[in-house]
Amino acid sequence: MGMAGLAVPLFEGFFTPFIEVGRCLCKGYRGHGYATEAAKAWLHAGFHVLGAEKTVSFTATTNTPSENVTKRIGMTKIGGFDHSKAAPGSPLHRHVVYKITDPSEAGQ
Repeated sequence: MGMAGLAVPLFEGFFTPFIEVGRCLCKGYRGHGYATEAAKAWLHAGFHVLGAEKTVSFTATTNTPSENVTKRIGMTKIGGFDHSKAAPGSPLHRHVVYKITDPSEAGQ
């Protein structure tokens, strides 16, 4: 199906330090709400199991479906950045970043 989970990426940005909630589904499983449900569950784990103070999510600006999932789980856009792991000029270079600090807003 794909994957979802929490990570601590090994790069720095204006939003670090942070725990990231991420998800990636295989093509046949997209559009059914699985990514949203998985992200909600991992947000809950981040806040209530790990005791995170904030969680972020980021995606390439060209990945509108992923950005929509991020909005659905209650995260707020805080800016953008050029991803150091993507080549300049690549459609994956520019990213948008969202964050959530209040666990009661998760999954709204």
